[in-house]
Amino acid sequence: MTQRLAWWIALGIVVVTAVATAPAAEACPCCGPCSKYDHMMPPEPGPLADVYVRAQPALLGRARGARLIRLLTGSTWRPQAGSMVGSANLVLVDPRAVAAAQPVGVTTTRTALVRNVIRRPGRVLIAIDGMLYRIGPCRDGRRMTTCLVRTDEAPTADDLVPGGGTFAPPPPPPPPPAAGLSQPAPGGE
Repeated sequence: MTQRLAWWIALGIVVVTAVATAPAAEACPCCGPCSKYDHMMPPEPGPLADVYVRAQPALLGRARGARLIRLLTGSTWRPQAGSMVGSANLVLVDPRAVAAAQPVGVTTTRTALVRNVIRRPGRVLIAIDGMLYRIGPCRDGRRMTTCLVRTDEAPTADDLVPGGGTFAPPPPPPPPPAAGLSQPAPGGE
């Protein structure tokens, strides 16, 4: 019996020593941003280039609707030679389709959703990270392909909302209280 008691005491001393010498846990500060797991996040891809060229050449032609979306999402877009140094490749994704296999880990590719295609007189545009890119034919070396060229235009609210920005009207205001009834104090009942 004394041997069993000695084992329990020894085990207790080991546990107390382990707890007392353990380093303090790094907790996130109250009411502030938590940078505890920032080292686990992949690095932010490079900035957007001024001109992107479709990696697999394809002509724009008269692509509209689903054919235009397939043209945009069917290949990686790489920065054109001589464009901004350090820019990342661009992968456009149709939000209506679920990507089965997205690359995991460190990547030099920026992924952007094709929310809607903007049609303006004589040109077709797409918004990527708040900037408008014109979709059009171009020459990459000796081959003809399709390019995305940044424009100086800013997107309007109607451009960024599918369906032209038509929203439902706001709800009507509540009716006034009936005479003789007391109103509750703001913030309480």
